[in-house]
Amino acid sequence: MRPVRLARVSNPYGVPGNYSAGVHTGVDFAALWGTSIFRRFARSVDGGVVIVSGYDQSYGNWVVVRSNDGGGAYVHGYCHLDSRNVRVGNRVQRGSILGRVGTTGNSTGYHCHYFENPGASYSYSRHRRPRHCWGRTWPKIRRAMRRRRRRNR
Repeated sequence: MRPVRLARVSNPYGVPGNYSAGVHTGVDFAALWGTSIFRRFARSVDGGVVIVSGYDQSYGNWVVVRSNDGGGAYVHGYCHLDSRNVRVGNRVQRGSILGRVGTTGNSTGYHCHYFENPGASYSYSRHRRPRHCWGRTWPKIRRAMRRRRRRNR
């Protein structure tokens, strides 16, 4: 399940750039404000307990859900939300609406930045490629760019 239904991946995991970690540490799902309600909401990928629901200077309005899916605990983050529908301590199910897609914090447009951490608590240094990685990853994009350059020579 995608965090934002019918939204396209606008920035995949691992793209090098001007980020604190040097690479993009999550997956961005673009969703324009004013589109149908079906596409505007950030939904929980896994059930669990909300451990963060607040505002951060970089992530803007964000929600972090700690889940235990049987294979170990994971933390799922949903950032740059326009509004939050949950509070710390709330239990959420898979597909629960966590908030509305926005462009708060350090953001360049309406989207939901989704990240995943192994473990029971959030740590910026422990980001990893999401298990449900939608769209093309940076290594695949880089290979495709090289193939195009070779063809155009």
